[in-house]
Amino acid sequence: MLSGLMGVSLESLILDNELCGSILSSMRGVEVPALANDLESIKKVIVQDKHFLGESDTLERMNTDFNYPKSAKRLSPEIWMKEKDNTMLNEANKNLEGLLSSKFESHLSPHILRRLETDFDINLDVIYGQS
Repeated sequence: MLSGLMGVSLESLILDNELCGSILSSMRGVEVPALANDLESIKKVIVQDKHFLGESDTLERMNTDFNYPKSAKRLSPEIWMKEKDNTMLNEANKNLEGLLSSKFESHLSPHILRRLETDFDINLDVIYGQS
């Protein structure tokens, strides 16, 4: 909400959702599976690879344990300066256009949606572009 709730930026809501999701994912506990003969993997990394990113387990954990926002690009400052149009707001706008152009699927049951329409005198089909 912007300017004392006088306006709303849907792009900002997308950015807030992504960044808060990243923060929340960093707050959850780390699950450590039972290690089965990982000493060989550790030795291989120390002697040969010098990093763990070549290990399939590490790469899989990076993709499941971390939340990578779609709009907030992890670019170097040099690339930011070169690509002035590649901003978080522009990326959020692209994501917003994708969301708005897709069909809305409510998590509420049809019964609840109809009750909301009746109780609050609204037509959700018009709001969600399904009329």
